[in-house]
Amino acid sequence: MKVTRAIETRYKGRLMRSRHEARWAVFFDSTGIEWIHEPEGFNLPGYDYDKGAAFDSYMQRFSSVDTLSPEQNEQLARKMVEQCAEMASHSIYYLPDFWLPEVEAFAEVKPPVNAERENRNFLLEYEKMMRLTNCTGYKVLFCSDFANPIKGMKPGGQSVDYPYPHVEFIDLFIDPKVFDVARSNALSAQFEYGKTPSVNTLPNPTADLMGIPLFRTRPNSKGY
Repeated sequence: MKVTRAIETRYKGRLMRSRHEARWAVFFDSTGIEWIHEPEGFNLPGYDYDKGAAFDSYMQRFSSVDTLSPEQNEQLARKMVEQCAEMASHSIYYLPDFWLPEVEAFAEVKPPVNAERENRNFLLEYEKMMRLTNCTGYKVLFCSDFANPIKGMKPGGQSVDYPYPHVEFIDLFIDPKVFDVARSNALSAQFEYGKTPSVNTLPNPTADLMGIPLFRTRPNSKGY
């Protein structure tokens, strides 16, 4: 199977692993959120993985994919349980994409995915991010398709419908006017032939005019 590699892209002196990653850097610049690219890696220890809870959760989640029969749904759920359990059984090395000092959160950039892929390989990425937030004590944001709010997770609590121990799912809210301009800047940024996007930094969104907290916990969240 031929693997298509993302185009490495240089922005502000940093070599990003893809255009998509560089566009998120433009997005952060547009909102006034300071970012540090790949600050440091972590050796994240393994943990006890609850196969029973994971299987029930995956069965429920995969049932929403119209292309899967009940038999395929069960087969895929069992496969995902074994893959995640194997990953959880040992330590892993993890290098976060961004550190956002102002909001004290890591930001992980992932390509936009359709429902079926989201329910398959992407669950493994969530397992890694869960371990990152639990081991470091910091929030982890999932940056994919420039949707507002930006979803993420933080340590503490117990997800009621997802097999991740001691995790709460959260949203990062950005003022809609700021978000729309930042999203437009990111998607229209041109990097070809050595071009550097021109970014007009907007007022920092952390001080909401209505006093609404920047981060909010999402009750009964499925995580994405």
